[in-house]
Amino acid sequence: MDTARFPKQTRRDRLGAFVVFTSLALLAACEGPHVAQAAEDQPAISSQKIGDICSKELSYDVTGPYYASCRNYLSRHAQPQPAVASTADPAEHRACEQIGLAKDTPDYRSCVQELYQLDISAAHL
Repeated sequence: MDTARFPKQTRRDRLGAFVVFTSLALLAACEGPHVAQAAEDQPAISSQKIGDICSKELSYDVTGPYYASCRNYLSRHAQPQPAVASTADPAEHRACEQIGLAKDTPDYRSCVQELYQLDISAAHL
């Protein structure tokens, strides 16, 4: 009699596992767009603000290639919570703070270094 119950038990276990995996897949699929929508609702920093940082703060010519490079870099690295920058810091430091990068972090140091390199390249024109 045990041999007759064994195939039924195996089918029941498989069906249960299928239901569990299907339920998990549906939950993951439903949660994905919700999380993506929440991220889109909070723009890190406006495109206009980034343009102002590059043209006014860093003094790049808006028709030049370094202005576009500056905008692209800052847009990719902007954080949801922009910080208030100190006016005593150099322009590159202020720009990185204004896009929300915290001082003394690797991202902040990379940002400052990238903007310094852009500035050096722009000075050679």
